[in-house]
Amino acid sequence: MEVLIVHRPRYDDWSWPKGKSEPGEHILSAAVREVEEETGLPIRLECPLLTQRYRLGSGQTKEVYYWIGRAEVAPGALLTRPPVARASSREIDEVRWVKATRARKLLTRRGDRRLLDDLISKLHNQQLETRTVILTRHGKAQSRDRWDGPDHERPLNRVGATQSLDLVELFSSYGINQLASSPYRRCLTTLAPYQGLAELAIEELPQLGEDEAAENPAQVSATLSELIAKPGEPTVVCFHRPTQKDLVAALEEAADTPTRRTLKNQAEELKTAEMLVAHIAYPNGKPQIISVEKHRPRKLV
Repeated sequence: MEVLIVHRPRYDDWSWPKGKSEPGEHILSAAVREVEEETGLPIRLECPLLTQRYRLGSGQTKEVYYWIGRAEVAPGALLTRPPVARASSREIDEVRWVKATRARKLLTRRGDRRLLDDLISKLHNQQLETRTVILTRHGKAQSRDRWDGPDHERPLNRVGATQSLDLVELFSSYGINQLASSPYRRCLTTLAPYQGLAELAIEELPQLGEDEAAENPAQVSATLSELIAKPGEPTVVCFHRPTQKDLVAALEEAADTPTRRTLKNQAEELKTAEMLVAHIAYPNGKPQIISVEKHRPRKLV
């Protein structure tokens, strides 16, 4: 295993690429932007690593979030990102791929070495290679009281349209390269901005339609279980609120006990456009969810 580390001349130290969110920037977007700024490499986020906490001289506690970043991003996902200017040599003067043993000697801070230990542990447990599958509830739709047409044609309202635009940067951060959805208009439109920019097709899954799922809820769980059964592309599945319980049930079946508890806590009813991110390893060829996250767009109502 090789890892990418950077040298900061201001501190004369070796560390992981990292940085701060800009005003209004989502933490996921900040993570991929900062890595590309400091290394010149676009990445996609995978499993989160240990969160680092330390006290500043001012007495405040600073938190730094880390993910495994993979320098393999589908061309479509890159099209959804703005250009990134490279950091100056005064900020980063050397970028180096090194083996884990060499990284341990070079990394200056103890906390950075703990992150390396986390990586090595995942490697030994066959959990370093993962697939990202995101369950996203559709954006806020026009109310049923104000819609006279068939329910499957009910559109997003203005809030939902804004949410669908804000989801682009979140999907992009994970390098999403596969889209699946209920065939209902409000779900398809939630994915449409990312679909258009990334030049992807949406796989419509009739069994995830709200009415269809109510008639046969077992097929909802079965559909997701089949999707996650094998390694594959980073994927988003857009769904309706009533189907969330059955989708999460499929994830719980593939999770170990600690992750299952976390999943239950994270998977409380998602708000519109909110997303549940599952990171799936395949030790011995079987899916095992090793981590879950929950994120939402900046504009969430």
